[in-house]
Amino acid sequence: MASAVMLALTISAHVDAAGVKHTPHDNALATLGMSAPPTDVTDEQADELAALVRASGYKCDSISGVQKWVWSYGFTLVCNSLRYSYEIADKGGNWAITVK
Repeated sequence: MASAVMLALTISAHVDAAGVKHTPHDNALATLGMSAPPTDVTDEQADELAALVRASGYKCDSISGVQKWVWSYGFTLVCNSLRYSYEIADKGGNWAITVK
């Protein structure tokens, strides 16, 4: 399967000497002694999310992008050249898929 593309809006981000990208949001959290959870999704995880969407009766022939949610447990999956968008959320231990 083709590599998943991360969809994210980054404003005034910079890359430090170690190659780590920082956003104003990261800097604000660092000031509070906190850090955001990782938002990277592997190709295998993206494929599993697409399979879950298809098993639920929705269309996802190709993955356009996937984003792990930062403040709650779930994902946004975009399929078929940005034509379909799904929110996949943990609801009481079960995955709930919402078409957006």
